[in-house]
Amino acid sequence: MATERASSKIFRTRPWLKGLALVPALGAPIAAAYFRYTDGVSTRFIVSTLVAATAAYAFANTLYASVQLLEDSLVVTSGLRKRRYARSELESVTWEAGSGVAIRTTAGSWLKLPELGHNSQALANSVRAWLKRTAAAK
Repeated sequence: MATERASSKIFRTRPWLKGLALVPALGAPIAAAYFRYTDGVSTRFIVSTLVAATAAYAFANTLYASVQLLEDSLVVTSGLRKRRYARSELESVTWEAGSGVAIRTTAGSWLKLPELGHNSQALANSVRAWLKRTAAAK
């Protein structure tokens, strides 16, 4: 007897975007070390250290960012934070070129999904199909 597994779809950050975020995450600490060695504690060293910290955070965010469509909820992981939205709280989805995918909640507010390097229209269509499928299952 086959058991039916709860279907889920996960959208993760594209590898090319992770690679793009890796370049400054590696380059900025190298620049900070170079400026520390040549100038000592200088303005260039401090600025490059701050850039290195920001680049490390951005790279970590690309590693963990995702949108997961579960049977009964939407899970958005972004900014090293995970948020879960019940399917009953979500109404519709839309997208616009340059601004990404947004989901309208039943309360009237908008939930912007993180940029993951996917085509915004394709992601919006997947979420729209998920919304229709889960609405029909009610």
